[in-house]
Amino acid sequence: RSQLEQKYKIGGLKKDFISGDREERAAKRQACFGSFHSRGGNDIPSILETHSVLEVTRRDYKERVRKFEEFVREVRLPFASVMEIDAALVEYLDMMFLEGFTVEEANKTVAAWVWHRADHSKKAGHK
Repeated sequence: RSQLEQKYKIGGLKKDFISGDREERAAKRQACFGSFHSRGGNDIPSILETHSVLEVTRRDYKERVRKFEEFVREVRLPFASVMEIDAALVEYLDMMFLEGFTVEEANKTVAAWVWHRADHSKKAGHK
């Protein structure tokens, strides 16, 4: 990573990117990320998607999603439609509750799935 990326990266986008007038914000953002280039509808994630969570959080989310998907396979739940996925997530959260996980752990699991689903939906061509 460049020094600018390190300087401005805190979780998502640092507050420094939202201060100043429009031209100042644009200059700061372009200095760090470059000028706008269309992704042409490809699978390339947006700047905001890429920087919405820290790398450590991405790893945590991937692990949570892996465990959820493993649960779905082990229990043999249907997992093709959005309704089936939502029902499977509810079952997984019930299991977490009964096994003593905290509400915070459940919330992180839901956040992980939402983050993953946005990425998965884009790759699968879903809206």
